[in-house]
Amino acid sequence: MWGMWNVYLAYASLLAATIIVRRVPYKLESRGLIYAIVMCAFIGLEADVLFRIFVFIPCQTYRLFYDLDVETLRSVWVLGAAETPIKAAISTVFTVIVGPPLNKAIKGTSFSSWFK
Repeated sequence: MWGMWNVYLAYASLLAATIIVRRVPYKLESRGLIYAIVMCAFIGLEADVLFRIFVFIPCQTYRLFYDLDVETLRSVWVLGAAETPIKAAISTVFTVIVGPPLNKAIKGTSFSSWFK
């Protein structure tokens, strides 16, 4: 259970975001845009993690492709539980830094008509 704490955090964040969006109408500008970018990045990364866990363990790619035994799988799981949240944090911070300027640049092009 402890190896998936970041997935539980993502689920709780998704629930909190749903409640906030329903109660507080906001426009995707300044703080609202950054909040939306953070949530989308974090939830998307955690969805990717869940898919990889599903492919790795229940689909048994750890055995089919990597020829790992259960003891080695446990070691990989422990290391992944520490490494994955760090990767998610770095990716989310990068997305927050790059996202708003990218959004501003897209608004100035003909692509902005696709997002209305």
